[in-house]
Amino acid sequence: MAERYELSIDPEKLYRGCVYLESLFEAYMAERDAFADSMSWEDGVFVFSDLDGVDGCLVFRDRGKSFAGVLRNIGYYEENARKCRIKTETIFSRAIDADVRDSLGPEALSHMAVEYFHIAAAESGRGPLVTTAFWKDPDGVFSCDDPEEFARLGGAFVTDVLLAGEEKIRGLFEEEFAPEAADFDERARAIYEAKIGC
Repeated sequence: MAERYELSIDPEKLYRGCVYLESLFEAYMAERDAFADSMSWEDGVFVFSDLDGVDGCLVFRDRGKSFAGVLRNIGYYEENARKCRIKTETIFSRAIDADVRDSLGPEALSHMAVEYFHIAAAESGRGPLVTTAFWKDPDGVFSCDDPEEFARLGGAFVTDVLLAGEEKIRGLFEEEFAPEAADFDERARAIYEAKIGC
């Protein structure tokens, strides 16, 4: 197995942060009677594109008891494509623990490794590559990068936004999208509670 580094990440908090952010986005798109694929949540798979300069796909099972995520810092990728190609191959062949791969299921990792990043590549020309990855196994949450490098390669979005709580997530969302509907918060909360099973 490739070298790995432990991260201080609360899986349940991460799970809730992903659901909350996507719920805000879903309420926003409903406000405009529109559809966009820059963010989605379906069957425990959270996908987002070019949010704070990061693309990502996180796959959860059992409300975060098992998860793996891949991230792409767009600016870093554009300057280091060859290095990212080699790293992507390593992540999916050796870095993510075999038990984690088994618990998530091959279809989930296929979604992460091929469907999302390959489709995004075809549309954007950035290539089906990632800059970092992280996952949970019975011993904790780990990455193929040390915490500082993880943050630099896209993980800062995870630690500084998705794990920062609803207020920080809401603030980022307002900066990006500026929702206007008077009942926006109420609709976003209803979507969140339905998804999270409150």
